[in-house]
Amino acid sequence: MTRVSVVIPNWNGLHWLKPCLEALRRQSHADFQLVVVDNGSTDGSAAFLREHRPDITLCALPRNIGFAAGMNAGFAVATGDYVVALNNDTLPAEGWLAALVDVLDAHPEAGSAASTMVLMSDPAIIDTLGDGYGWTGVSYKLGAGRRVADAPKRPFPVFGACAGAAIYRRVMLDEIGVFDEAFFAYMEDVDLAIRARLAGWGCVSAPDAVVLHSVAASTGGDASDFSVRHTARNV
Repeated sequence: MTRVSVVIPNWNGLHWLKPCLEALRRQSHADFQLVVVDNGSTDGSAAFLREHRPDITLCALPRNIGFAAGMNAGFAVATGDYVVALNNDTLPAEGWLAALVDVLDAHPEAGSAASTMVLMSDPAIIDTLGDGYGWTGVSYKLGAGRRVADAPKRPFPVFGACAGAAIYRRVMLDEIGVFDEAFFAYMEDVDLAIRARLAGWGCVSAPDAVVLHSVAASTGGDASDFSVRHTARNV
């Protein structure tokens, strides 16, 4: 079995996917299976991958079944003990994957780890260090809008990992299940974190696992009708 699998969802995002894949070529942890789930794209994404990246495990779906279901399809063909979810609108730093693997290796109590996601438009600013969860039952992005320089330098416990760039233990997913497909998009990672917590699994933030993120690029941005509608529905 491969130790690590990276699963990338894609829907009409070839212009984002190409630089993301190039960034993955430069990873210091180079031994991993790469899976791309194409959610019924019409921009030639699947054809590009078949022609130019035969090394990638392509899971080509006939239609857009959503982020949660698409990721589950990718998880099903992933062979790694560690399974990584990575958005196509990201640029992972060279040491990103190695840092995620190192953190899970060092924290056997954790079933997942969260990347340090920073803004593509301003890499000095945090997008999220992981998912927080308040007493009101509403989740939030840890550290959002703060400076990366002020963030913790060592791994620390968080409620959950943002599925835009997260690593999961296969044994945890086998135990608690994968993403709930009732969540077409958004909040599926929070639901997974709740189930992980109830089963006794923790989550840690990995300060050195840095990823540049163009926030919600594939769905039109955080304030798009799609993002607002699905986030509100899933809360």
